[in-house]
Amino acid sequence: MKRIIFTAYLITFMLFSCEKPHEFPWEFSENPSGCIDFVVYVLTEDHEAALEIIAVRDDLGLSTSTKEFDLRQDTPNLDVGVNVFSEAATAYYCSEDPGPAIVEHYYPAMDGFIRFTLSSDTSAAYTVSIELEDVTFSLENESYTLGDFVIDEVAVGWSAPN
Repeated sequence: MKRIIFTAYLITFMLFSCEKPHEFPWEFSENPSGCIDFVVYVLTEDHEAALEIIAVRDDLGLSTSTKEFDLRQDTPNLDVGVNVFSEAATAYYCSEDPGPAIVEHYYPAMDGFIRFTLSSDTSAAYTVSIELEDVTFSLENESYTLGDFVIDEVAVGWSAPN
């Protein structure tokens, strides 16, 4: 009888004491944008948060062949995270004047996978397609997991002035 009570107590404790995943709080609904070699970002509708992907094409060996990275590993020249701004970030990225918004919280990607496919191996201006798979973003005791998320053909790279 003691064994049954102990087992019931143990099961109840395990069910109710486990940390439950937080619901993903951001909906990245704006059209993705990008610039340089390269930054890709997708803002929320209110522009108060952004999914940000910064990568150095040549250092990561990116090409027209899809290349995958495990975000549990520290990969130099690859940064994936969510920026939460102090106010609407209307010109934060790819602008000489980023506006008054500042990053209040940064949630780096700590788990999951990211895949890149470029439209050109040699062109200075090109597009990049990005697939995120079960990426978990964490800050202190908060973790949020974004399921599968695809960013198709965002223009990035350097283009020579005319």
